[in-house]
Amino acid sequence: MSADVAQWEAAIAEPRTAVGVLLDELRRNEDRYEDGAELVEAAERVDAELAREEPRGNILLRWLGFIAPGVQATAAIAADVAAIQQSATALFH
Repeated sequence: MSADVAQWEAAIAEPRTAVGVLLDELRRNEDRYEDGAELVEAAERVDAELAREEPRGNILLRWLGFIAPGVQATAAIAADVAAIQQSATALFH
């Protein structure tokens, strides 16, 4: 494994873990959100994008942008989404 690949995998590990936690939380509490099913689907798309060999930053940010307003009523989840957005922005810009 090259140093670049190892660095990339280390950098992407944190957002992937955070998205996994977010997805679990959204699935458990889907009925608490007005658009719960759509939020779960969006988080699944973020998770799938991060699993790609070459994730597309614009796609990640678009789905995260959809999730963020939907979870604003839950401060902890909103903070998690904001942190994931910051990680994605740092990785892809």
